[in-house]
Amino acid sequence: MMEKTSFFGLRLTIVIACILLLSIGGITQASAETFKIGAICAQTGPAAAFGVEVCEGKTAWVKAKNAAGGLNGMNVEIVTRDTETNTITAVSAYRRLLQDKDIRIIWMGTSSTSILAVKPLAAEGGIPMLVGGGNPKIGMPPDPWVYKAGTTSDDFGGGLLSWMKGKGMKTIATLSATDAYGQSERDAIKKYAPDFGIQVVAQEEFAMTDVDFTAQLMNIKKKNPDLLYSAAAGGPAILVYKAIKKLGIGAQLAVSPSATNAAFFKALGGKKTLEGVVVSSMLGSFGDKIPGLSGTYWKELSAAVGREGSFMHVIGYDMGILTEWAVNNSDGTRKGIQAALAGAKDVRVIMGPVDFTRGTHNGLDYRAILVGVYRNGQLIPAD
Repeated sequence: MMEKTSFFGLRLTIVIACILLLSIGGITQASAETFKIGAICAQTGPAAAFGVEVCEGKTAWVKAKNAAGGLNGMNVEIVTRDTETNTITAVSAYRRLLQDKDIRIIWMGTSSTSILAVKPLAAEGGIPMLVGGGNPKIGMPPDPWVYKAGTTSDDFGGGLLSWMKGKGMKTIATLSATDAYGQSERDAIKKYAPDFGIQVVAQEEFAMTDVDFTAQLMNIKKKNPDLLYSAAAGGPAILVYKAIKKLGIGAQLAVSPSATNAAFFKALGGKKTLEGVVVSSMLGSFGDKIPGLSGTYWKELSAAVGREGSFMHVIGYDMGILTEWAVNNSDGTRKGIQAALAGAKDVRVIMGPVDFTRGTHNGLDYRAILVGVYRNGQLIPAD
C-alpha cells in the first residue's frame, strides 16, 4: 500500500510540476508579446530629404521604448515600407501592411500627396493611422481612422504673417511646388494675408522635378516684396535656396519648416549659411530651448537618435508618444487605439498639445507655432 501511495504521489507531483511549467511558460510568452507597428516613409525620391529623418524619429522612439522595457512590457516591432515619393507605391505599401494581421497601428511620414492618396482607403483597412504632412486636407474633413501628428500650412502661414505685421512689413511673394503640400502653403498665404494687412504681390510655382527656377525668381525680384517665402520642401528646397542666393534677391527670406533637415543644411554648408533666414515652425525646431515636458522629450529623442534631433525627427517621435498614450487609454486593439485617438484632447507631445476633438484631425494648432531666425548657426526665437 505504501508503494502505491508513493507511486500515485509521484504522479501527482509530476502533474503539478507540469502545470507549473506550463503556467510559467504562459507568463513568459505573455511578457514577450509584441506590439507591431507598420511604417510608411519616403526613403527615396524627392521627399526622402525629410522622409528619412521622419523615419529615423520613429525608429528612435521604438529603440528608446524597448530599451526601457517595452510598451507596457511588450516588445515594439516596426515594419517599414518605402513610398519612393510616389503615390502608387505609397498605396501599394499601405495594402501590403494591411495583410499583416498583427499590425495595430500605421505611421506615415512622407509627402502630403502620398498621404492623401492613402486616406480614402483607411476605412477599408480598419487600422488607425498617425501621419505627418502639412496639407490641411489630411485632417479635414476628419476620417475616423486618420490622425495628423503635426501642424498644417495654415498654422505656418498665420504665424509668419503675424510676425511680418509686427515687423511692419507690407508685401510678400511666394515660391511653391505644384504638389499637394506646395499648393497648401501657397493657398494659406493667399487666404490669410489680408487679415494681417499684407499684400501678396507674386505667387510663383514649380514642378517637383524642376531644376531651374530663374524665371520664377526674376518675376518675384521685379515685384520687390518685403519678404520672399520659399515654400519648397524636400530635394527642391536646396536648389531653390541656392538660386535665390545666386540671383541676389534682397527681400527678407523665409523658408518652409519642411526644408529644415540634415540634407538641406549639409548641402548648403551648414546652418551658419542661413544667417538671418526666418522660419515659421513648430516648437520641435527649437531643440533643447523648448521648456517643460517638450524639452524632456526632446532630450530623450536626441539620445535615441544618437545626435542632435531635427524638426523631422520630432514628427516621427511624436507618433510614438501619441501611440503610447492611446495604448495606455485603451485595450490596445486596433479599434481601441482608434477610439482613444478620437478622444485625445491636449495630449502633450514635443510639438505641443494635440487635440483631435475640435472637429478636425489636424491635431496641433497655433500653440505649436513659433517664428524663429537663424543666428550664428542656431535657430532662435525671432524678435
